[in-house]
Amino acid sequence: MKRYTLNCVLLDELVLSERSATSGSHRSLDYLPGAAFLGAVASQLYSKLTQEESFLIFHSGSVRFCNALPHSESGMGRPIPLSLHERKNEPVERRQPNSKQLFNFAHPEGQKRCRANGAQPRQLRSGWLTETGQVLQPARSYRMKTAVESTTGRAAEGQLFGYESLQPGLCFQGEVQFDNSVHEARQKKILDAIKGTLRLGRSRSAQYGRVTCAIQTTAMPQQLTDLQGRLVLWLQADMACSRDGVPVFSPTLADLGLNCKGTLDVGASFIRCRSYAPYNGHRRLPDIERQVICAGSVLIYTLESVPSDQDRLTIAQGLGDWRESGLGQVLANPPLLAGIHPEFVQGQTENNQHAQSVAQPQHPLVGWLLFASGGTRSDSRMKEWVEHKLLEWAVRQESCRRFAGLESFELAGPTRTQWGAVQEKAKLVRDNKQQLISLLFASDAGLCRGGEDWERPFGSGWPNQTNLREWLLECINEPEVGSNVGLVIARLAGEIQKSLTTNSWMRRLPTKKQGEHDAT
Repeated sequence: MKRYTLNCVLLDELVLSERSATSGSHRSLDYLPGAAFLGAVASQLYSKLTQEESFLIFHSGSVRFCNALPHSESGMGRPIPLSLHERKNEPVERRQPNSKQLFNFAHPEGQKRCRANGAQPRQLRSGWLTETGQVLQPARSYRMKTAVESTTGRAAEGQLFGYESLQPGLCFQGEVQFDNSVHEARQKKILDAIKGTLRLGRSRSAQYGRVTCAIQTTAMPQQLTDLQGRLVLWLQADMACSRDGVPVFSPTLADLGLNCKGTLDVGASFIRCRSYAPYNGHRRLPDIERQVICAGSVLIYTLESVPSDQDRLTIAQGLGDWRESGLGQVLANPPLLAGIHPEFVQGQTENNQHAQSVAQPQHPLVGWLLFASGGTRSDSRMKEWVEHKLLEWAVRQESCRRFAGLESFELAGPTRTQWGAVQEKAKLVRDNKQQLISLLFASDAGLCRGGEDWERPFGSGWPNQTNLREWLLECINEPEVGSNVGLVIARLAGEIQKSLTTNSWMRRLPTKKQGEHDAT
């Protein structure tokens, strides 16, 4: 068996529907399904192949297009194991959890330790976990659209809809696997069809769907070690198992195609199920409904015999049906689930503490890149400052609305277009504070000078500023902004624009009214 790693970067927003139904709210997947890569390759090669070649590549399971999962500098994210729990009275940090606060219920002592002193457990269910312990949450956005009447050129009646999409710039990592029965010439055709720029997902003829893919020819095979009489299967993708044509959700080892003997420990396993009907873009119809065990599920088997070499190969190739579309990928006995607490790998930064430091070039662009990536301690403080100012803006925006007597859905301050203009001007200025102030607040052509949106009063209880124009000017003059004033204000304006686009700013408001912020 040969494996090739796919490194994918989104060039545009990408729409991958969680379900094919057109009614109800639309949600997008937060990974790239293997079926999308299979469809992209089939659209290029299917008509050029013989019937036998088409079946071998796209239907037999000898070629497997695995799901591409979120990837960051700390590694590839994997679906959070459903066996991991936290204590309700001790919530963990979502982005970088402490392993000692997480309990692995797949371990015989994990549940007992978690429930000590009467604590209640809570299962972790969302996100993608890297081997270093970082939890990834791919950023998504939502856009409203409407169909257009071809005869009148106007919006069609009753045709308003929306798309949730993955944002451009996100990175994903997947695999293409080949059995030895697939000739190298055919492998090359498939890899050439994937390499470069693909169009995936929905609405590919509009502004969505461009993905660039690079291929690495080396991939480490999975090793099945440290069995100790137990086989722990951590599902990396949905798995479809059947017995005599009937779906099963508590599969035996024989249902998985393994020859070793053992029984499923139902009490220690954590299994979630779902059903869906994937949409076939070529036939323009849904395929047969699939009933699957969800990714992140943990299946534990008590072994009566040691798995053979053939069993190890079967696990590495994937288990169950529809493996050509990325289903059935598993990790067997992963070190992460070996103990009471998950075992995270130490990051490289801790192992290279004595590495020689390199002088930072004195350039505004370098400062902006460090700020955007959180590269230094001061940059982390700057991110906290932007987050704090975003909360300030939300509270002041609400105060303007209440003082003006507007409805809850009405905006009382500058629109997202106006904040976008501030962002563009600030990007051009970079480190010149006086030039930025002149562009934004000059009496003749300043973007933020006058106008009802910028001049709406806060009401009483605001000693330093009376409107959003004065608040923004005070932000620019704060010492925490530093030398990269234009870049920092551009980031703040961009975050405000994003909050207005998704209406997420309302969730930032305090739950209780504070007297100093009340409008009278």
